[in-house]
Amino acid sequence: MQQEKEWQFSVADNGIGIEPQYFERIFMVFQRLHDKGEYPGTGIGLAIVKATAERHGGRAYVEGAHFTIELPALRDLSELDGTTQEESAEKGTP
Repeated sequence: MQQEKEWQFSVADNGIGIEPQYFERIFMVFQRLHDKGEYPGTGIGLAIVKATAERHGGRAYVEGAHFTIELPALRDLSELDGTTQEESAEKGTP
């Protein structure tokens, strides 16, 4: 869903949820809340999601079993490569 100045992506499931005291920990590399025998995974997925969101000026967070990623909305495609609208027009790029 696009807010005024950002895109927001949310995913919710009917899983076991996460206690509030672990909200930050689950975004750390190789951090798991359960033994590998209980639930599969490596503990790097959410760390990659958060690092990618932050790299693009956004954020990732969790509330219960509801994960949200927020990213700033681009004003135009020239923001992708750092050129101005005028430079893009000179190149013939939309």
